[in-house]
Amino acid sequence: RPFARTDRPAARPASIAGARLSTVSSDFRITAAWRLFATVSSIITALLSYRLYNQYLGKSLFVLVITAINIIALLPQFDGGYRLVINRRLLADGPGPSRRRLVDFAQTLYSWGAVAAGLIGISLMCLYRLRAGAQSAALPLPFYLSLGALGFMFILCTAQTQLLIGLGRQRQMFILNALSAWLYLGLLWSLLKSGQMVWAFPIAQFSFLAVPTALSWWLAR
Repeated sequence: RPFARTDRPAARPASIAGARLSTVSSDFRITAAWRLFATVSSIITALLSYRLYNQYLGKSLFVLVITAINIIALLPQFDGGYRLVINRRLLADGPGPSRRRLVDFAQTLYSWGAVAAGLIGISLMCLYRLRAGAQSAALPLPFYLSLGALGFMFILCTAQTQLLIGLGRQRQMFILNALSAWLYLGLLWSLLKSGQMVWAFPIAQFSFLAVPTALSWWLAR
């Protein structure tokens, strides 16, 4: 037919919006599934870790070590709220030079904050060592110093992984959280079984924190 139209009609706005909504919905479900997996992984590995603590250390030494680790793990809660402010700004800004500068600023700020947290953690563990229960355990000073130095890694890991939220990469953050939880459990079990005893905890904790920190740093670049 000489007058037949060969071009196709343009896609309707409603169909385009529907396709976008379907993509967003699919991404949301996948991200939610990874978040659920990360949460379940954290709970299961924590329960199994406590069982390993009790099995290899005994109740008194277990309480001593887990209390020290929990004290250091609380340090990221005293960040002054700068992580929330930076993530909000990153979510509001689109990709571009301003976002890149903000990411660079955040990573520099997190690094200095981690150094301060490491010094605070070492100071806290030196005080913790003076407790009667800690003195009776007769653990060496380097052990407490290593636990205190974990404050550096706790701050850096928490801030760096949560920076992925501001960059719209929540799914990657949940994946890292899940994998690092199982890495910690496997390494802790291996070190305790090989006879490392209390030294298994700072070594396993450092690896547990270092892996997601390095990977999230790379993802943010």
